Order: sequence, then C-alpha cells, then structure tokens
Amino acid sequence: MSPTTIPGNFVLQSPAANDPLLDLNTQPSLDLQFATSKTLDDRVSGQNLITFSRSTTGTYVDSAGVIRRNGLNEVLYSSDVTQNTWTKRGTTSVQLIATDIFGNANSATRVSTGQLGAEGFFETIYNTSRFASNANVSPSFYIKTISTTGTLSLQNAVNGTLFGNWSIDLSQLSTTSYERITVDHPAVTVNGAFVADSSGRAGVFFGSVDATVLTFDIDGIQLEEGSEVTTYSPTSGVASGAPRFDHDPATGESLGLLIEESRTNYVTTSTDLTGWTQSAILGDGVSPTAQNVTSTTPDGGSTATEITLERSTADISNYSIYREQFGPTTVCTGSVYLKAARPQDVGKVINFYLNQGDPLPIVNVTLTDAWQRVSSVGLGTFPGFLSIALYDSTASTGEVKVLAWGAQVEEGSFPTSYIPTSGSTVTRAADNADITGSNFSRWYEQSEGTYYAQASKLGTNPSVQQTILRTELLNTRYPEFSFRPASESPAGAAAVYGSYLNVTSTVALDSAKFAAAYEDGVGATSVINGIYQGSSTVDPIVSTRSSIVIGRYYSAYHLNGHIARLTYYPYRLPDATLQEITS
Repeated sequence: MSPTTIPGNFVLQSPAANDPLLDLNTQPSLDLQFATSKTLDDRVSGQNLITFSRSTTGTYVDSAGVIRRNGLNEVLYSSDVTQNTWTKRGTTSVQLIATDIFGNANSATRVSTGQLGAEGFFETIYNTSRFASNANVSPSFYIKTISTTGTLSLQNAVNGTLFGNWSIDLSQLSTTSYERITVDHPAVTVNGAFVADSSGRAGVFFGSVDATVLTFDIDGIQLEEGSEVTTYSPTSGVASGAPRFDHDPATGESLGLLIEESRTNYVTTSTDLTGWTQSAILGDGVSPTAQNVTSTTPDGGSTATEITLERSTADISNYSIYREQFGPTTVCTGSVYLKAARPQDVGKVINFYLNQGDPLPIVNVTLTDAWQRVSSVGLGTFPGFLSIALYDSTASTGEVKVLAWGAQVEEGSFPTSYIPTSGSTVTRAADNADITGSNFSRWYEQSEGTYYAQASKLGTNPSVQQTILRTELLNTRYPEFSFRPASESPAGAAAVYGSYLNVTSTVALDSAKFAAAYEDGVGATSVINGIYQGSSTVDPIVSTRSSIVIGRYYSAYHLNGHIARLTYYPYRLPDATLQEITS
C-alpha cells in the first residue's frame, strides 16, 4: 500500500516539530494521544472511537497533584433518550437526528416537549437511579437549544415527591453548539437541591415550565452521587465511570490513560485513622496517640490524622507502634500518605510496614513538609497489621508527630490508585477500553500495518501479563504488546511469532516504547526502546481482525499502568523507522 493512501475518511495531520510519529513521510490512520489530549479522541478522525467502561467510581491525580474523584454515571442511556429506560409522556417526540458532543451523527437525541402533563409540567424524560439513602446527587447534561425562548424544568421527583428542581432559561443558551449545564450555569435557577429519597432513589425529569413547546438537542445526561460534578461518563445500558487521565503527583507530568484491574480497599475508613485500636509499646517506647487536625490533604480536603510516636532509644527493644489489622490472608500491599506534622519533624525517620509475617517489609520514611505516598508489600501469612511506627534502629528517637491520610490495604503485590472509604470496604472495578466494529475497521488494514505504543506500568506481578495492546482475531493468533514476566513468555520472547506479533518486554522496564510492523507474505518485525527484538518471514497473517483491546489481556489481566500514546499506520514502516520512533 502506498504511504499516502489511507482507508476511510480521515483528516491528514500536519507534521509536528519534535514529534517523530508525524515528522515522517507517512500518515497514521489512528493516533490516540492520551497524555497530551487527555481525552479518548482519535486525533486523525477527530472522534472518540473507544468504548470505555468501569462500573464504579475511581480516582486520579490532576495536573496540580491533587487527587480527584471520577464519578459514576447512573443514567443507563446518557445520549439515547429513545431507549425504553426513558419514559416519554404526553405528546413528547424524541428521535436520533442530532450530532452529539463528540461530533458523531445520530447519537444524541432531539426532543420536542408535548402537551401539559397531569402534574402540571411536561414530564418528557424519566430515568431512575439508586444511591445511598438521602444522599446528595448532582445532575448535569449537554444541550443545544432549537427553541429561542421558554423555560426548561429539570426535576428530581420520586413517586410524586419533589427532591430538587431547576429552572433553565433557554434564551441564555446557544443554538449552534452544546453547553454543559450544571448547578452553577448562569441560565440555571436552583429551586431546591437534588437529593435521593430514604430508599436511595432519584430521577432525571425534563419538561416545560408551562405549556410552551420546547425543542432541543440533548446529550451527555449524567446523575452521580455527591455534590461535585465530575467528568462526563458516556453510558449505553449500564452505569459507568469515566476514563482517568493521570498525572505524576510530584512533577505534574501527564502520564496518559490509566488502566487498572479491580481492587478492594480493606481499610474501612481511609481518611480518619483515629479509630485504629491496635498499638504496642516495649522498653522505653511510649503508647502512640492520634487525633484529627486541620490540614490540607492530597485530595484538597481539610482534615488529616495526627499520630504522635515516641521512644528514647533507637532499638527494636524500644518501640512505639500505631497499627490496625486489615485484609485477607493473601499477599497484600499497604499504603498511606504521610507528612511531617510540625517543622521540627521534617527530616525525622519513621517506619511503615504491612505486617503479614516475618521478615517485616519495613519502609524507612524520611518525613518532609509535603505529602508522600509510601507502600509496603506483605507476605500473605495472615491479615496484615498496617503499621506506622518508631520500630527498628533506623527510625528516630524522641517525639515525632506525623500526619497520615488515605490508608489502603489491597490484595496484590503493588499499590494502585487511591480508593476512598468511609465506614466499609470499597471495591474499584476494572477499566475496560475497546475499539470494535466500524470504529475498528475504519482505520485497520488487513494486509499490512504498523503499531506503536508508549506505556508505563505501576508494578510487577509474576503471574500477570501487563498487556498494553491486544488485537482480537477471528480463529487465529493476535498482535500483542505487553510487559510480560520472562517466566510467562514463550521461547524467544520479545520477538515475532509466525502469524502474530508478540512484542513483550522480559527485562526490568517500568516504561517502554513498542513498535511492530507486519505485511502479508513478507513477515513482521518488533522493536522495544529502539532495540531490534526479532522478525518472522513465515505464516502470512490471513485471518480478519475484528477489534482491538486496550490495556488488558482477555478479561482477567490488566495493564495496571498508563498508556501515553497508541498509534497505527495502515502500511508497514521500515525497520529503521521502527527503531527511530521508539528511541
């Protein structure tokens, strides 16, 4: 295939200075620049081609280093109001004719309100959700008005009882582009805060304040628990959280799309550590104390737990330990955010560890005036004692006051993103991202092509393939990029095998740039970080690919890391170019 020929309807990208993937005499047909765009949008088509889902909330770090919560959209069909989960009353008309907020045709809904409803307003759209009893809920949606006057009513009513009501002046809204409507939008008059009823039920109702017929395009309807509106999470049949675009908490560097497996935080109250009951003293150690104090926390909150530790002699015969037991009898990782409570505590050393058996996995923590997350991996012999202590000879003597926040114990050999808890354990579901159907076939070329991926991982696990990319095939092997342990890689790993690409790092890499090119009847080549890995000239690729799975291997193994970029060229790039773009 000619390098200037691209299948599908694509926008050619201009060469960019210092971008080796665009400063070539080639054009990609897919370019997911997660780290720079902080969206799922493909730079080539200008559209979101990815189906993303996570059935719970999640957290990520923003560019200022603050931990943010990513909400869960409980509206089951956030764009398609024609679905039967929405009840249309009176003469309400709905149809899929509008272009949605991502630029896709026939995805959002055009609504015309009908005759006056029995309750005195137009109940044009209805959807129920379940939350905690009497919880605050936050609605949001995108709208482009066709009517130039009139007032839209947004209500939360359950079984005839009103639990919140907004009036939205359509004359203040655009007729040419979508606007996101939240509680602080200038067109909104709040007539009552949205809350769930005692059974945790809440609804989303749209209607006309009077008998005026209103016409508008609506998209991105979201209802989430809490008083904060978070990033929009598209849904299509199930509740879903939005993708997380993470940052380095110290430098603010954008790391890209965060993909993690499911994890549970067994610490039941992660931000208030005063309830821990286990403490131990020996020799000249002093029993530790804890109290909540005012302090800015990593999530922008204002309360942390101040723990006071004290001993006179630096020896394991003299210790002060503040601890509590959490988790199952399997290998777990404990983590917590720590900070010096006073200027005189900066530079002092404490011990942190998850005691699941000897030897203790002690981490020496030098306290600073900034929050730092520390972690310790237990042995799995018994449920772990998460310990903040002056214990061995490396720790300081005298009185040490330390601030603690965000405690977490999770099953696994490395820490994942913070999971807030407040009274019970909480599970964060896995992130799933796929490109299927026409969204896949529009950029993929069967006979030849080149994949590029830039990714990093959170930790190692000898029994898990940390997969970045897997292309699903019908009845045959597949191209795959992964940080796979050497013990699980086939003979001659990090090479190309017959009819499929297996570009696998078996060395100690926390991050890597991968590239692999293939061509029917010619073979395939793979490169990692500029180093040639292997090639194959046998078994041309003959089966038709059907989709691409991003950040996981089958349904069980997730990357547990970040994907900064994923790019595809619908032709085979030369081996020298593969080395150039991955160096």
